[in-house]
Amino acid sequence: MTDGPAPRSDPSRRGLLVAGLGLAGAYAGLRLGLPALSERLRELDFEPLDRPAGFRRLTVTGSVSGGTAFDPFIGLDVTAERADPSCAGLFDDTSGPDRGIVPIAYFSDFNCAYCRVLSPRLAALKGAQVTWHELPLLGESSTVMARAALAAGLQDAHVAFHEALMRTPRPSPNAIARIAADLGLDAAHLWADMNGAAVERKLERTRAAAATFGFYATPSMVVGRTAVVGALGDVTLDRLLARERADEPVPACV
Repeated sequence: MTDGPAPRSDPSRRGLLVAGLGLAGAYAGLRLGLPALSERLRELDFEPLDRPAGFRRLTVTGSVSGGTAFDPFIGLDVTAERADPSCAGLFDDTSGPDRGIVPIAYFSDFNCAYCRVLSPRLAALKGAQVTWHELPLLGESSTVMARAALAAGLQDAHVAFHEALMRTPRPSPNAIARIAADLGLDAAHLWADMNGAAVERKLERTRAAAATFGFYATPSMVVGRTAVVGALGDVTLDRLLARERADEPVPACV
């Protein structure tokens, strides 16, 4: 008994299957591959800043919360004329980081959605030294949270408090009390220090630095010598860090 003829495949069904797989692959590429690819292909373009001398601005703007491109000093109590052109206090370590370690001045707001993504990324960076600036632009609750984080810093817990607040879905006075207890802080001192002179000086220092660099929204950063507005993708941030390590030492900014 001979076998019958092999069943013939339906060209139309095979074509639909191939087309479907192609569309699925294209969709996955758009979702996963192209953003990173476009970051790799995009040139890092800079423009020099008039002040502070030796610094520059990345021409690409990342994602931001709040602010307006038409008024770079919105929400700031410091005018451009009052901003310190030497950007005093931009980086915490006035002695300068070790060679190969890129200093980053990071300006954030606790009500900024993009800051909640960027903060843990910066905390986990290798080969970088982050100075955490609280820049409350998004309302009174932002100011309260910023004061709490800075007050925690007077008990050597600024970064831990900052990270905990960024993980809190709804920052609030209750969240402040809970985080203070979790970190073993003196709550009475924390509440008192929030409206104290030391915290006010830190806020003024941050406002002055933000005005100097024209930061109108959060997140914003100074990565080495480069001012950046907005949250950059991982690939662009890695490329910028590599460029900063390869370039000359960061200008004095203490």
